[in-house]
Amino acid sequence: MKVEENKLSSVPLVFRSGFEIFSSQLIECEKIMSSLSERVPTQLVILLEKSGQIISHIGKCERFDLIAFGSLISADLAASKAIAEYSEEYQETQTILREGKSFDTIICEASDHLILFVQFSTQISLGWARLLIREATLKISKIMLAQPSLDKPDESYAPEDNKLTDLIDDRLKEIWKQ
Repeated sequence: MKVEENKLSSVPLVFRSGFEIFSSQLIECEKIMSSLSERVPTQLVILLEKSGQIISHIGKCERFDLIAFGSLISADLAASKAIAEYSEEYQETQTILREGKSFDTIICEASDHLILFVQFSTQISLGWARLLIREATLKISKIMLAQPSLDKPDESYAPEDNKLTDLIDDRLKEIWKQ
């Protein structure tokens, strides 16, 4: 599931939690996910909003319901966060590691509102994968903190001297005189 740039890049995707992501931000996040998928290499990479809504994914996910899986990932991170707070081991960002027979999984916070799920072969070094995943989450977080690159407004409607405030002031004065 990939987003293509379109003319509506100034219109954000709004999630149930109120979190917004612009298509320009999402495209940058997907570039990071794609790069991560090539560098690790991964079986599955999922970017989701903290409530569990899937934003984007790269890789195979035919054997399970992706929407339900997103909810489980979100709940897993929330439980881990609660355990860390309860045991006084809370960090700014939480990371969960699951070691499996064929695949290892890392789930981590990618920003205040995003979670990154990464599944990769057990033949890949955990330390190397964790380092690259952490790097990816920091990049995603930086993208989310930056102002999105929006389409430039059509300047053909702007006054020639670009003093929009003067134009508005003049119009308001005319209205009040009537």
